Amino acid sequence: MSKLIATFFVMVVVGSSFWFYPMLPEQMPNEFAYYGNPSSYASKEIVLISLVASVIVVYITMIILSRVMQSKSIYKRFQKSMNDILMVVILIVSASYAGVIANGLGYEVNMLLLAPLGVGFAFIVIGNTIQRFKADANTGIPLSDGHSDLWNKIRRFFSRALFVGGLLLIPCVLFPIKIMFFAFLIILGMTVIVILLGSYIIYKKQYITPSN
Repeated sequence: MSKLIATFFVMVVVGSSFWFYPMLPEQMPNEFAYYGNPSSYASKEIVLISLVASVIVVYITMIILSRVMQSKSIYKRFQKSMNDILMVVILIVSASYAGVIANGLGYEVNMLLLAPLGVGFAFIVIGNTIQRFKADANTGIPLSDGHSDLWNKIRRFFSRALFVGGLLLIPCVLFPIKIMFFAFLIILGMTVIVILLGSYIIYKKQYITPSN
């Protein structure tokens, strides 16, 4: 399903680039600053080619990785997870493409809105897919029982932290733009800190025993 969705968005991006090309101005925004407002411009050819190429490169990466994992039985169970993650990347790049096109057509679309939405959805999808990366004796992954147990504990914590962080990031788009920007950075930073500290605490409990 993820590969089908990715294929659809790639076709939409490539096809619409030819449709919108005559309607776009010769100079289009290619960089955004000042809370999401355009700060730099380039020719529409460069902007369109770079955005369309980005989507195609991610899609080709998905196809190649999918075939490699399909051919290797040890990685076969990770195929869907990698496809889901790369599909989210394609959706984010496609949304960036849509925002740039909209700005080029004269609609004021604040690109900063893509930050909490894109990162939030990415965190949620990655958090869900990490649940599939379970280590056990039958996977062929060369881990000892102790390492497998540690990995599974960190994996569960990591996936839950990412999922909750993603859920907290998405509502940031409802705030005024300046508050949204700082709320996004705070939640993103706190998510990273929680993941690092939580993973270390799990590792410490697993391997570092208190001295008598």
